[in-house]
Amino acid sequence: MEWSSPQQPPSTLASADVEQNRFVAALSWLWVLSIVILLIKKDSPYVQFHARQGFLVFLIGMILWVVFAFLGPFGWFFQWVLQTVLFVVIVVGFVQALRGKWWTIPVIGSLAPKIKL
Repeated sequence: MEWSSPQQPPSTLASADVEQNRFVAALSWLWVLSIVILLIKKDSPYVQFHARQGFLVFLIGMILWVVFAFLGPFGWFFQWVLQTVLFVVIVVGFVQALRGKWWTIPVIGSLAPKIKL
């Protein structure tokens, strides 16, 4: 499913989608909920936009957590940094979704549209 670019002005239909689904889109930033919401709310481009990014954050976080677990004492430090960064990204994404914004995660956000479920 495709969605409008954040730079494009939303159509009336997209505006209605955003207004009706802001809360669900915000919830999609909460770890495992992103997967559930991706599978359930396929009819909403706004929810899909945020759920794909939430899933991407969850997936990258889990992969790096496993990698850092093998680094011994240095890994614990990197895990702490990772958890802090992920928390900030999740809070920002949650708030932006509630505000009705099509916010894209810097650096990795461009990977989200490639997620197909």
